Amino acid sequence: MFRFVDSRGTLPTHESKRFKRREVKDIKGGVIHHTASESYIENVAKYHVSPNHVCKDGCAGLLYTFFIDKSGTVYWANDLENITHSQGGHSTPIPKTQPNKNFLAIVCSGNYGSESNTGVPMAQLLALLTLWSHLTGETMHKYIPTSLYNVLGCSVNSLWGHHNFSPTKCPGNLLSALADNMTSLLPAKKFLSSVEDWQVALNGQGYGIHVDGIWGPISRAALILFQRDHGGLVVDGKRGPFSEGALLTAMGY
Repeated sequence: MFRFVDSRGTLPTHESKRFKRREVKDIKGGVIHHTASESYIENVAKYHVSPNHVCKDGCAGLLYTFFIDKSGTVYWANDLENITHSQGGHSTPIPKTQPNKNFLAIVCSGNYGSESNTGVPMAQLLALLTLWSHLTGETMHKYIPTSLYNVLGCSVNSLWGHHNFSPTKCPGNLLSALADNMTSLLPAKKFLSSVEDWQVALNGQGYGIHVDGIWGPISRAALILFQRDHGGLVVDGKRGPFSEGALLTAMGY
């Protein structure tokens, strides 16, 4: 059965750190995560405020706005205004946005990137979709506060997976496929579909290469320079989705 619990103010927090803040209107979409373990919300919060893989001296609090357990209980863990640094500092799927300031993180408890996992429980999946449809004004749910109804100014299809922000298996195959199917219904975005597109784009950023449609060592060297100049990108000279997103953002798309 669906349950909604407001856990703000009851979870472990860092003794001195506090999250930076944003305006709710700055949120352009949601991001699905998984905990990568069979975890209770209190245990995840304790891990995040202690020295961990994200912050060597601990984070301000639980790094998600909402936490959904396998029974379908939704925990409201952070104010929507809190910038929880859930996506790290990599690229984003929307030009001119920041991965943490402009996206709201929802985590599902469980390890869905493991080959041995048996899938996402139906109660948890339904809770995720119910919460997101309420936040975006698609469908109102009586057990979720009315103050959260239609609070986000983005489409119900603006729900990505963590894998869209960095090279990771999070949130696992099923949840990633769900997010990819939802965002596929958004208006088409611009892509760099040819070598010429990449060369023109790099030229526009001042890297001065000849546009000839041949991806040779000079073009690759220009891309490596661009990757070095934009923190968070892997410096490998490969025309991957994160470099493409960063280049499109730099171009103003």
